[in-house]
Amino acid sequence: MNLLKNKIIKATVSILLILTSFNSLSSSVSKDYSFKALGAVENTLSDYYLRIYQQKNGYLWFGTDSGASRYDGKRFLNYEQDRHSDRWINGNIISDFQETSDGSFWIGTETGLNKQLPDGRLKSYVHDDKDKNSLSNDWVLTVMETTGGVLLVGTGDSVSIYNPEKDNFTNLTMESRFIDKQLIQFVSMIEGLDGTIYVGTSESIVILDLDTQTMTWLEDIDQSRKDALDTSVLDMVLSKNGDVWVATYEKGLYRLVNGDSNVTRVKDANGDVVLDDVPVTALTMDSEENVWIGSQKGLTVLDNKTLTTVALMHNEFGKGTISSDFVTDIFLDDSGLMWVATSNGVVNYSTLTGSSNFYRNNAKNTGLSGAHIFHSVRNGDFIYLSTDSGVNIVNYKTGAISTQSLTQTHKDEAMLGAIWSSDVAHDGVLWTVSREGLVTYNPDGTLKYNYFKSGIESFENHEFYTVTEGKDNEIWMTGVIGTGLMKFNPKR
Repeated sequence: MNLLKNKIIKATVSILLILTSFNSLSSSVSKDYSFKALGAVENTLSDYYLRIYQQKNGYLWFGTDSGASRYDGKRFLNYEQDRHSDRWINGNIISDFQETSDGSFWIGTETGLNKQLPDGRLKSYVHDDKDKNSLSNDWVLTVMETTGGVLLVGTGDSVSIYNPEKDNFTNLTMESRFIDKQLIQFVSMIEGLDGTIYVGTSESIVILDLDTQTMTWLEDIDQSRKDALDTSVLDMVLSKNGDVWVATYEKGLYRLVNGDSNVTRVKDANGDVVLDDVPVTALTMDSEENVWIGSQKGLTVLDNKTLTTVALMHNEFGKGTISSDFVTDIFLDDSGLMWVATSNGVVNYSTLTGSSNFYRNNAKNTGLSGAHIFHSVRNGDFIYLSTDSGVNIVNYKTGAISTQSLTQTHKDEAMLGAIWSSDVAHDGVLWTVSREGLVTYNPDGTLKYNYFKSGIESFENHEFYTVTEGKDNEIWMTGVIGTGLMKFNPKR
């Protein structure tokens, strides 16, 4: 039972969840995902991972069913419920982590809350029947610091507001709407762009007002939302535009649209509710605003623009899959790695290890114009390729290829159109270097200036190999032996 007390059991007290078998979930997209396991690391506590977090200093923290581990990229430093350890914490089943603005680091467990001070000392917080300002409940489910620096702790029966001056808590509770005299559980929290604090509970979402220290059901604030979210809310994530995406225990995904009163169930491109009737345990967004969804039935990636999905499952005999179909947490670290915690290990995904597209010259003129690529540079959503037959432009997002039509300046037929290097300046001018020196082109491909025939001594009949724009509109170039490194400002 203790092994299940993570995000799933937070909202379903005393209910044993049964994992079911399945084949496939929703429509798939063509992108391939290959995951890398953490690998053999000494001193690991457990393969059952529950939570992932990254400190500002780069350390990754992994919460497991046997304690917490701080990972520096090479080894684990463990914190566990071991009285013989100087890194003792009051519980081994980890529910959440939070680094606060004062430099403290908080570790939530099934049996209490822990604070590591900046000097490394640890302090334990547990419920005390004789102290109304102690932690209301030892079952800590979520921990969050607001943008205003207020630490909030969601527990099995309260939202506990930490008072740093007195080192105690103010506890707020709410009764169930369905079970008489029973308090609800507070499972997840997120702060909206406007400062609204959304608290996911075992029955819906409540809005926390820190000024009045009161909580109100979301449906009571706006009657148009009545009964829209009468289900356990296990996780939430905020999109860049302010929408709140909501993971539920039994009704798939919801989205609270920023700026209006709509609460909508998220549907895919086929009109089907995403992960309907599946306990959704974790949510996060990648840099392109794709929604990564963890559940008891694997990992699903939802393209937020096309609403197409891909279901990623564990394959015992496959390489590069997630390590279990019971996904407990998903986390995007500062380097762009997407970490996926499961009941049988942790893996990560990088866009650099994803599938690749192969571009080459072909007879049907649907590929590159040249067979040899000398240089590449990115400008916004486009990659400029300098080839032996002009400059090709590849759309970074769609993969489409176009050829930049350039006014011909070459007289040497053997090197006709060969561009050694190119760069797009801040004003859209394309700078190119070749056997016939430095030449610039307007955005439409028409010739702007041929420095090779300019009469300027530094450029006249000089062959260059590389060109790039630096600060203050300066152009830097390298050339053949005797030319060296050069810079100049074309406006001067």
